[in-house]
Amino acid sequence: MVIIIIIPVLSITTGLLTAMATAEATCYKPRERDGQCRHDPYRLPSVLFGTKTTYRHATGLHTKWASRARVPGCRPLLLMIFMRHTTRFPGKKDLRKFEGRLPELQNMILNASRVGSGTLCRQHVNSLRKWKYNWDASMENRVTSSGIRETGEIASRFRRMFPGLLPSRFYQDEYVVRATSKNRTRDTAYAFLKAVLYRKELKKFKRERALGVDDDMLAFQSTCEDKLEKQGVNKTESQEETKFLDSVMVQQMMQTMSRRLGVNVSTDDVRLMAKMCAFEVALRGWSPFCYLFDKEDLDLLEYAEDLDDYEEDAYGNERSVALGCLLVEEMVDKIREKLRTSLTGGASFHTHLRAALYFTHAAVMKSLVAKLGLGRAAPPLRASNYCRYRTHRPWRSSNLVPFTANFALVLFQCGNAQLTVLPILNEKTVWLPGCRSVFCPLEDFLRSSVVQSSRNCDPEKICSKGWNASGRPE
Repeated sequence: MVIIIIIPVLSITTGLLTAMATAEATCYKPRERDGQCRHDPYRLPSVLFGTKTTYRHATGLHTKWASRARVPGCRPLLLMIFMRHTTRFPGKKDLRKFEGRLPELQNMILNASRVGSGTLCRQHVNSLRKWKYNWDASMENRVTSSGIRETGEIASRFRRMFPGLLPSRFYQDEYVVRATSKNRTRDTAYAFLKAVLYRKELKKFKRERALGVDDDMLAFQSTCEDKLEKQGVNKTESQEETKFLDSVMVQQMMQTMSRRLGVNVSTDDVRLMAKMCAFEVALRGWSPFCYLFDKEDLDLLEYAEDLDDYEEDAYGNERSVALGCLLVEEMVDKIREKLRTSLTGGASFHTHLRAALYFTHAAVMKSLVAKLGLGRAAPPLRASNYCRYRTHRPWRSSNLVPFTANFALVLFQCGNAQLTVLPILNEKTVWLPGCRSVFCPLEDFLRSSVVQSSRNCDPEKICSKGWNASGRPE
C-alpha cells in the first residue's frame, strides 16, 4: 500500500522537476530580427545596467521638489546620509578596452552590413556609423555634469523633506562631511553642498577645509583587499557569474548576437558593448551600442552583474557584510553625539549637530545594504535560478546601488522623550529587521541584530587571513 502511494508521488515530483528544468532552460527566448526597424527605433531596450544605472532611471526622480516629511507629534533632530558618488566617466581599465576594441567592432559590424550580413535595421546601422570614440585618459573616473546636476536635485529634495536639518549656513558643529580620497566622492560632496548652502557659505566650507577624508571608513573594501593581499589572500572572481556566463541561455544570446551583427563576437565583446551602452546612456542619454541589443539580452547581462555583486560584496561574502559594522557604528556614534547620553536614561540635547554626510563607493554601499538586512534573496541568487528572479528579485543592483545611491537615517523626537529613527533607501522608506514598522523606536533599533552585530567592530580582525563569520580564528 505504501509503495503504491509513493510511486505516483515520485512520478509527479520528477515530472515537475523536469518541467521546471525545461522552463529554466527556455526562459530566455532570443528574438531574431528581420532587418526592419520597429515603429520607435530609437527607444532604448533597457535603462537598467546594475551599478552603472543612473539614479533617475533607478528611482524615476528627476526634479528638485519633494514634500516636507511630516510625522505627527514628532520633530526631526538629526539627518545621516551615506551616498555613493554620482555618475562618472569610465575608469582607466575600461577606457583602455573601449579605445582598443570598440572601433574595431564598429568597423567589423559596418563591413558586415555593407555585404548584406547581419539583421540590423538601417537606422541602427546609421547610428553606429556616426559614432566616434572621443574619450581620453584625462576623463578617467571624472564625475559628469549630469551627475553633478542629479546630486544637486537629491540634496534639494532632502532639504525640502527636512528643512531644519540642512541649514543654508555652514557651522562646523552643525555639519559633519566626510568623503574618500578619490576625487569623485569629494566632487559629489561639493555638488550636494552647493545645492544646500549659500554660495558664500560653500566658499567658507572649502576655505575651512571642512571636508574630511576617511578611507578607513568609507573605502573599507579597498583597504581590506589591500590588507588581505599582503597576507596572501587574493580576491577571487564570482563563481556564480562565471557559471551563468557559460550557461545555455547566455550562449544562445551570443549566437543570436553574432547572427544579428553579422560578426562572430565573444562574451567579452558583448559585455564591452553593453558597458559602453550603459556609460553613454548615463552620460548623454543614449548610445548606438544599445540598439544592438534586445531587452532580453541586457536583462541577462544585468543578472550576471547582480550575481557578482551578491556573491562578492553582499550576502555571498560574510567578510563584506561584517565590514558594514563600520557604518552602523558611525550612525550609533552620531546619535550618541547628538544626545550626549548613554541612551539608557533620559535624553538631553547638548550638541548642535544636524547633518552627517558621507560620500563613498558602490562596494561600500552594497556592504551597507547587506548589513542592514535589505535585498536578501531566499533562495540566494544563483546561476541556475535566473528564470525565478528574471523580473522580480530582492537584490537588484540597478535599484539598490545605482550612481548616487543613498541611505539616510533620520532621528526624531516624538513627544517629550520618545526617540525614533526612520531609515530611507534611495528616498524610499524601508523596514529594518527588528523594527515594528518603518518608523522604528530607537530602543528597537539599538537592540536589533543590525546594531548588536556591529558592536566591537574591528576591521583589523575582519580583514585578517584567519577571520571567519563566527569571529573565531579558523
